[in-house]
Amino acid sequence: MASISPSFSPSLSPSYSPSKSPSLSPSLSPSISPSISPSVSPSPANLIYPPTQNGLQKTLGATLDASYTTSATLSNTTGLQNKKGLFVVDRIDSSGAEKDASLREYISFAGVSGSTVTTLVRGLGGTTDQSHATGAIVEFVMDVVQQQAVIDTLLVGHGTDGTHKATTLASEMKATGAQIDTGTSDVLFATPKAIADSTLSYTTGTETLTNKTLTSPTINGATIATPTITGATITNPTLTFTDNAPGVNVKVRAYLAGAQNDLTNTTPTLVNLETEDYDVGSDFSVATHLFTVPVTGYYQVDAQIHLSSVVASKEYHIMIKNNGGVVLTQKWINSPSVMVNSILGIGLSDIIYITAGDTLGLYAQSDSGNNTVDLYPGQRYVYMAIHLLSV
Repeated sequence: MASISPSFSPSLSPSYSPSKSPSLSPSLSPSISPSISPSVSPSPANLIYPPTQNGLQKTLGATLDASYTTSATLSNTTGLQNKKGLFVVDRIDSSGAEKDASLREYISFAGVSGSTVTTLVRGLGGTTDQSHATGAIVEFVMDVVQQQAVIDTLLVGHGTDGTHKATTLASEMKATGAQIDTGTSDVLFATPKAIADSTLSYTTGTETLTNKTLTSPTINGATIATPTITGATITNPTLTFTDNAPGVNVKVRAYLAGAQNDLTNTTPTLVNLETEDYDVGSDFSVATHLFTVPVTGYYQVDAQIHLSSVVASKEYHIMIKNNGGVVLTQKWINSPSVMVNSILGIGLSDIIYITAGDTLGLYAQSDSGNNTVDLYPGQRYVYMAIHLLSV
């Protein structure tokens, strides 16, 4: 068995190591108390993205009713990123004069679609979810919700001094056993526990392989005793045998179950063996009625046919053909005393040496002088059995 010793030693050198906590200096309107706590605590996935322009201002293109969260229509969305963002509405009037603080509302959105911002979260930063008229001024400014989201995000992986939290980094960067099995990440590192939890084959001892594909394996000098292989595919293996049969011999027995009538006079006819008693190795085809030799060796071949509507004093033949050429044959001359239309049985048995890739088939021939002789079907009457004896 191959020894697989994976080596996982990634070097992680974060490029961001601030020496002090971030300094955030929000510009707050005097009418908003700095002690207001945001109504949400964003996670890293909830970072709020700014517009692409400073001092960006729009107007409502349609009334925004209280509690409506599907979308808000703006005069346009130029300068907005199609990401999570935030705006304040009704902080000022159309002349730029500051309005009463109770009228303003901070609202976040998930993205941009046409002239609308979508999936709203209303009444942020201690403001009230309320209705706003068409034409109301919409501003995209820094607020306490945005600043708190930045701080909360930094504190997920950093201490208040700006250094990385070692336990958080390790937790986020280490792979699980399932992720090692998937093998799609080029960033995560593998711990000994993750390797042990995976299905990675790395042992030099005995191991049970389940649902594995072995492609072009070479097995030399091995003894395979009663192996159990479940759900596996072994493609083009090279097996080195002694002069003994493999642990599981090739064996097949097939017979004619249905009718095959009117054999053409003096012509060898392939018998349509369409039913199998057994086929260890799946080497016989009921579609072509031929056996394909899987491994070069010595094979026991037994076959028998029964014919009906035979004619007295005529010849009848059973044959085994290899790649279309006769390798075994038996001829029977019917007795003059045999009644017309009686049933005649002919069989043969021999050991032959054949090569991997050869094809064997059972053939019947009637020299009765007519085309009315039929094969007499049945499991006991018309069959071919092939067993590998040794290689």
